[in-house]
Amino acid sequence: SLFRVFKANSQAIARYTPQPYLGRITFFYADESMKQNQDPSLGWAGVAAGSITTHNISGNHYSIIESKILAQKLRTYLN
Repeated sequence: SLFRVFKANSQAIARYTPQPYLGRITFFYADESMKQNQDPSLGWAGVAAGSITTHNISGNHYSIIESKILAQKLRTYLN
């Protein structure tokens, strides 16, 4: 049932302890999303042992998927 899945997920979250991530994190976020959360790392700074690079993209969580600016910035990391 959905309740059992919810309960299992809740228990897993309660028992999980994040480990430090040693690699570099590149984080893309929508500027409209940041109105709700002022931490540009969205909590990743707490586990990032390496560097965090953030990129603010105009729009919301859904609209940036089609953003040409996001595509250009991603291209530099994928090549």
